[in-house]
Amino acid sequence: MADTGIMDTLPLFACFLLTVLSSESVVFAAEPELTLHPGGNLRQGDTLTITCETTNFEMFDFIRISRVGEGQMGRTGEIVTNNVLDDDHKDSGRYILEESIMDTDTGVGKIKLRINNIQGKDGGKIECAHRPKMQIASEEISIAVPPKEVKLMYLNEDGEKVEVENGGVLKMKYGQESGMYCHVEVEGKTTAPKIDLLMDNKNAKKTFKTNHYTDTGVAQTGFLNDKYVADMEYVSNKPNVDFDGKKLKCKAKLGDFPPLETAAQIEVLYAPQMKCDARTFVKLGAKEAKIECAVKMNPAPNLSSWSFGKLPNRTVLQMGESSEEYSATMEKVNRNDYKFSLLINEEITQDHLQSFELAVGNDVGRVDKSIGLHEEGGAVWEEAQASASRGSALCMFFNTVSIVALAATILMT
Repeated sequence: MADTGIMDTLPLFACFLLTVLSSESVVFAAEPELTLHPGGNLRQGDTLTITCETTNFEMFDFIRISRVGEGQMGRTGEIVTNNVLDDDHKDSGRYILEESIMDTDTGVGKIKLRINNIQGKDGGKIECAHRPKMQIASEEISIAVPPKEVKLMYLNEDGEKVEVENGGVLKMKYGQESGMYCHVEVEGKTTAPKIDLLMDNKNAKKTFKTNHYTDTGVAQTGFLNDKYVADMEYVSNKPNVDFDGKKLKCKAKLGDFPPLETAAQIEVLYAPQMKCDARTFVKLGAKEAKIECAVKMNPAPNLSSWSFGKLPNRTVLQMGESSEEYSATMEKVNRNDYKFSLLINEEITQDHLQSFELAVGNDVGRVDKSIGLHEEGGAVWEEAQASASRGSALCMFFNTVSIVALAATILMT
């Protein structure tokens, strides 16, 4: 009897086993097939067709194509489920659901999705899932893209990055550390862009040392919104006055795409730089005399004056002012060059032979210069002539020595 009982239960056990093997919890079923056409390596602007297909589709099942975000704790962004395309992707106009089959009789479940004008943000991990059977297939999509954005930025007094508009002006202060950034963004997952800094279309990386390069890789600025960010910081410890008026350009390049660039004109802010002789000579009895000084500066002067005479009766003339005997003038020669003059408009006497002070200032600094007015043919004039003669003779001597040495070298060879 016991043997008969065991034999009677075998058909029931076999039925139970068959039921388990056919249930959705089985892990032996083949995962869905995910295909990419023309493949997973694309360029921006290409067309991609994604096909997600299964052969064991049943009642209440669904198949889905999703994009998996990096570092998102397994979260996915749904693109299409069965025959329903996600609203955001539908609104883009680039995502087209070409085919949707859900046939429980044949077991065929299929979604065919076309993405037109593919962009960097469309790349990453794509997932094809058959639910609730927990069957998943995935592929990586790599999209070559050009830089999306390049910015020229500088640090303001608060240490914040400020963008300089393309074609704008980048201000630097002479003698102070000047930091600027080439900020490049690439939409999508990609390799680091090549960044160049040019000044008047010449490599400026020797003029501006590279302080550091920041490569943040893929930055999540929002769910499934990948953005690759690279910052190159350049520093010039002492911006040269010669930089003024030159064009600084940030240039970013990826692969064989055309480079993306932005440029700004450099404006160097610096205190007045005065150039004039310490002595001016004039003949006694001349009808007038003029003392002149050339000054470079940026920004424009907010202080300029000539002063002369002894205290307490010292005379001070602001630019544009005049008296019966003197006139103070300023002439703008070009963008940052000025000429300051003091005209003595009466017959020159011994009383005029004195020291004249020129003071010029702007928002950056101030400079003062003393110019002595001396008699032509007098003792100071003769000393200046003798000094010039000695300088000429010394220069001639060294030139002669150089010529002799060169001749000797030629003869020896």
